[in-house]
Amino acid sequence: MRTIALLVALSFTLPATTAAQDPPVPPLVTMATAQVKPDMTLEFEGLIRELRDANQEAGTSFFVAYEVLRGAASQYVTLVPISSFADLDAPSPAFQAMGEAGTAQWLARINKTTVSVQFDNLRTLGDLAIPLAEGRQPELAVLSMRRNLPGMRGEYVTWIRDQQVPALREAGVNGVFQFQNAHSGRSWYQLRLVDNWASFDEPNPLQATGVGPAGGRLSTAGETKVMRVLPELSILPAQR
Repeated sequence: MRTIALLVALSFTLPATTAAQDPPVPPLVTMATAQVKPDMTLEFEGLIRELRDANQEAGTSFFVAYEVLRGAASQYVTLVPISSFADLDAPSPAFQAMGEAGTAQWLARINKTTVSVQFDNLRTLGDLAIPLAEGRQPELAVLSMRRNLPGMRGEYVTWIRDQQVPALREAGVNGVFQFQNAHSGRSWYQLRLVDNWASFDEPNPLQATGVGPAGGRLSTAGETKVMRVLPELSILPAQR
């Protein structure tokens, strides 16, 4: 029987590592991708709200859920910070707040709403991130995945650090976060925050600065998703 061990989310205002007043960027996050039965999305969101409440009770620093708008139908992408893999040896803080009986009941109910759930552990790359500008509240996020070619990991990281990130900064883009799959070192994820749909009418920031994507010499493209943050199901930094 499928179970959902951790179904939580990454704040779209992930703090900068250099801000003394902000908590540090977590070294690891667990990403869950849930394919929800089309006729049970409301029930699913209600259960995520319950999980949000349990995380709030447990003191979780952030909890943000995303709904996929382009890339898959009836799909939700969520992440939760963990300090180390040892955290996964025990029930999550939310499940501890629910208690054993409450957790079992919640799992039974949410399993009825989903077709599948995939989990990936990601390592955050804070030195390759561009923090979100203060006061900005994006409504959308673009989650893209690439795989570096065999033997090209170092070159791909260098491309991100020396070409991609500077080009995005030059184009005025902020709110960009980078992750590496902790178990498959060739898979890389970028979460880029976007204000609204009208933002997509602007030129591609990399192309506008003359820096194209890392092509076949370094990596291959995977899936790209446009997502909407669900603040009503989330714990945002201002709510702490």
